[in-house]
Amino acid sequence: MEHLTVEAPKTKEPWKMTQSEFIEAQKESSERAGLKLDKGTELTKKFLSYQQEYHKEWVLTALKDGKFVPKRVLKDYPDLVELSTEHLT
Repeated sequence: MEHLTVEAPKTKEPWKMTQSEFIEAQKESSERAGLKLDKGTELTKKFLSYQQEYHKEWVLTALKDGKFVPKRVLKDYPDLVELSTEHLT
């Protein structure tokens, strides 16, 4: 799978954004850089899939590092909720 690398948005830490907020910020950043993301194209599908995985990695890393991840972000990743509670005990 071809990877599209775009720096994480500077406005908010990625693990403090919901998945949809993160993807929207990445999309806006990519479009400012000249990447055209038309609905339904293969490029757009790959971009969205990669950004979903990329965001989850940000959240997972933050949890492993003991950083606070808001509940509204964890709603996107029920499988990571247990990991977050391990850091609270």
